Amino acid sequence: NGGSPLAVLRTRQKRLGAEALAEGLTWLEKAVFLATNLPYLATSLVLMSRFGPKCLALCGCVPLHSAWAAIIAVVSTIFHAAQVRCTCCGRGGHHDNEPYPFDRLVKLLLCDVSCAASYAVFLSACSGLWASLRMAWPLLLLIASVLLRANGS
Repeated sequence: NGGSPLAVLRTRQKRLGAEALAEGLTWLEKAVFLATNLPYLATSLVLMSRFGPKCLALCGCVPLHSAWAAIIAVVSTIFHAAQVRCTCCGRGGHHDNEPYPFDRLVKLLLCDVSCAASYAVFLSACSGLWASLRMAWPLLLLIASVLLRANGS
């Protein structure tokens, strides 16, 4: 199966039925899906309210951690909203004759993953490799999920 990586991703997307998923969710289900990003925002707010604008060292800089968590929340919410075609955070409504915004979703996915991964790398640099590996189980679950989806499981 030759072709560009984007063509391969489009084929997989069609096989997995991402468009059908977006159309099959109710407004409430979409809202619950988007709400999974609230912990990032809550973390950002708790950091600022409990510790204030302290910035003694780069790894202990509360405004940096708070801003990074807030950026992850916003980017992830935008990606998920576009994924389920929710009009609250995207470019507005869609029409039935519009194609599923797969090319845009790939860009948003890369942005979402890059934001989260960059923060994980920063935290790893601050806390050390061993401490980071002990906390890596969510990343392992994410990687397993991506691999299972890529194989059509």
